[in-house]
Amino acid sequence: MKSKIILILITVLFLSLPVLVFAQQFNPQVGVPESNFKAGQEVEVKPDTFAKYLIAIYEWAIRVIVVLAVVMIMVGGFMWLTAGGSSQKVNLAKKRINSAIIGLVLALSSYLLLNFINPELVSFRSLTLTNIATKNQITVEDCSSTGFQRFTSEKYFCFSIDHDSEESIIYYARDLGITRNVKDEDIGEISIVLGVDTNHQEDCDKENDYEGIDERDDFQLSDPFSNDSFVCLMDGVTDECEYCEEFSNSHSQDPYCANSSGIKIRPIFNNQDFLQGFEVNYANRTPGKASAFFTNLILRTKIPCSICCVDDSSNEANFNGLANCGEGEHEDSSACCQKEEYINLTCSDVNDYGYFAPAICKGISDCGIANCRYNTNDIGNCEAAN
Repeated sequence: MKSKIILILITVLFLSLPVLVFAQQFNPQVGVPESNFKAGQEVEVKPDTFAKYLIAIYEWAIRVIVVLAVVMIMVGGFMWLTAGGSSQKVNLAKKRINSAIIGLVLALSSYLLLNFINPELVSFRSLTLTNIATKNQITVEDCSSTGFQRFTSEKYFCFSIDHDSEESIIYYARDLGITRNVKDEDIGEISIVLGVDTNHQEDCDKENDYEGIDERDDFQLSDPFSNDSFVCLMDGVTDECEYCEEFSNSHSQDPYCANSSGIKIRPIFNNQDFLQGFEVNYANRTPGKASAFFTNLILRTKIPCSICCVDDSSNEANFNGLANCGEGEHEDSSACCQKEEYINLTCSDVNDYGYFAPAICKGISDCGIANCRYNTNDIGNCEAAN
């Protein structure tokens, strides 16, 4: 019985897929009861049509499974009542009832189980993202004036948000110009510019430096960092709207959030605490389209800059925290790694070098002389890395 149900569901899905994927109008050959997908009735194809179709099939299948399970329990009960003392018939009835209960529990708990493993497994997303404009794709990795590495992305992302819609997109770190692995403890500050407007603005009015966007602000995220860190900006809300606190739920349910739009960004870290990227959520509950954007992402790290510069006249090699070697010098990392003064250093010895300590701490680690980490929470402390 279970195999037949699964086969029917798969058949329904694949009979409809060709029509769904290759046509602007979806005309299901087999309808889904108690849904908007009726056999022979055209449905306009939108980015979320396929997701809604799967949801309709899932909800219908759950109802069918519940009914079948109840029927099988009743059949098992009837078999038990009419067993006439036969142990063989009683055991068969028990087996049938137990199987029906187990199947019912699995069906009803499948959503909770998948949601526990990974919420994304039960979150159907749109298949296309046609309303996103990405321009000025310039990324820079440099050493800031403080002598620590900084990653700057001048990309901007403009989102055209349809009425009563909500999307979630993940941008990976390397796609935003963060070209090395950075742990949460090595991040000093993240700054980003957000903008949102309940009225749609073509290309987020980038041509006029976003002047047409009602709400614009420069946000900073500071240490400590985690998956719960976020920045959020809204337009058209009252103080009672808790959209930013519970972005994925409150915007669609909270009446105080009506006629509003918002954008929220949070960093994502893996189980080893390395930055994976940023999740962007944006939503709109206005009667028409809305606009949102983010740009000017700057990641300031606690990782020292380190470059080995060799004096052309004296051939003296030294680590420093500059982005480039000065006039009359050339870069040669092997020269510093072979320098006897550095070869004999321990992490704690580096602290005697004062201003140059961060660069030397990073340099001897890169050379493999010692495994050191510069602790910016305790300025002037080059210590053995864990």
